[in-house]
Amino acid sequence: MFRKNKTASTPPLTYIWLSFNISAMERWLESKHTINPISEWDDSDKTIKHLITLLPQDPFLFYHDDKRQFSPGIGGYEYPDIKVINSIEWRWNQEYFFVSITDETIPVFFAPLSEIFHFLQNKSPSSLTDHDIEIQIQDNYCKKVHQYPVFGTGVGFKNELVDISFVCANADNLVQY
Repeated sequence: MFRKNKTASTPPLTYIWLSFNISAMERWLESKHTINPISEWDDSDKTIKHLITLLPQDPFLFYHDDKRQFSPGIGGYEYPDIKVINSIEWRWNQEYFFVSITDETIPVFFAPLSEIFHFLQNKSPSSLTDHDIEIQIQDNYCKKVHQYPVFGTGVGFKNELVDISFVCANADNLVQY
């Protein structure tokens, strides 16, 4: 009835899910404590989620699904309708994918690009186990990030404020009707 299209010419797409725990960000801004790497969020927390698709182009080409806009970069801004959070910014630099909040540009999340690029190049994570990664940036509220497997073929990074996951789709897991 259904068959998988195994044509090798179908290029892989990488789906990136980016989530912000707005309720936790509001609580965190009141205390500004060290941010915990955790594996689960409270279901009652208010969240904002974005889907970004990485197209198989060189150099990178991202499709920001919510805005229906192509961009050469993963970076973006969110302006939540929250008094204490003026803006949320995300992008990557030489070493990390990171997220900052408020007008003060306080970094609250870091994911190592070495792990992300390993996944993008090999289409599989470097580790299929849950574990915490030390963040090597001084004067930083985010000392660790939690790395976890996604569907056995993807990789995710999370702390109590931000979650980002990367999953690669290819011709072997797309269904042709």
